[in-house]
Amino acid sequence: MKKAFITLVALISVLGAAIAAEPYATAVLPFNEKGSGVQDKGTIVMNIIFATLAEKPELWLVEREDISKILQELELSASGMVNPQQQAKIGELSGAKILITGSIFKSGSKTFIVAKIIGTETSRVLGASINGTQELDVMAQQLGQKIAETISKQAGEIMPKTVTSEDTIKELTEKLGAAARPALYIKIKEEQIGRPVIDPAAETELKLICQKLNFRLVDNPEAADVIVSGEAISQFGASHGALNSVRGRLEVKAVDKNGNILGVDRQTTVCVGMAESIVGKDALQRAALQLAPRFIPNLVKK
Repeated sequence: MKKAFITLVALISVLGAAIAAEPYATAVLPFNEKGSGVQDKGTIVMNIIFATLAEKPELWLVEREDISKILQELELSASGMVNPQQQAKIGELSGAKILITGSIFKSGSKTFIVAKIIGTETSRVLGASINGTQELDVMAQQLGQKIAETISKQAGEIMPKTVTSEDTIKELTEKLGAAARPALYIKIKEEQIGRPVIDPAAETELKLICQKLNFRLVDNPEAADVIVSGEAISQFGASHGALNSVRGRLEVKAVDKNGNILGVDRQTTVCVGMAESIVGKDALQRAALQLAPRFIPNLVKK
């Protein structure tokens, strides 16, 4: 009995450590090709780095097809050259916390590949590079290993601090000041693809935040000054051992009594944990928490 108890405690400790070290959602972009001799090599580098990083349990990779769609939606080139505003938008749409991009060029007989590791929420950048005369696939794989090691050791330098509900409420309290709070009707349709929804996580989070900000919440849309509506969807991404990643997307709109649109916004997040259904709700709750500071100020009169 004692041995079984010790084994159980050890197992709980291991699982707890795995959950605490939540993998980073990461997107790999094509590398910019500079000069002659490297035409069409940027995408090859991207694919090999993607394959190398996909083996790392500390990283969750956004599917390349999703990144291609996002680049098209934002009307960006596939060169990998994006500015800080575009980096943030790619992170918002994909849920990626880290972007991997960079450039490839030749100097004499040597090939140089320089990678940038970018925090989408901070625009802070880490670097990793490699150069030599080896085959491109070998060099790209070695660079992928360097990137993984850099993220493992230095990710804290490019990631923002964790934001809690208390932080968000404090920030919004200062933003809203003494502005009059309208009566709100909040209804977010929620779907967990492939699973039944018991209670709406995004709607609940928005209601809790608004309630603590002294908005009056009503159950009848006809009694509301502002109607907040939207859709929230979560979908399983991938699994590593006992952990599952789930991507959540929240879209909201606020309309006043006269039919005027006060605000429209969207947020995508990725969460990791053991129980897929719970992780899905966590992803949507986090999406609501991240969206709230931008969206809620639209609900009060300027």
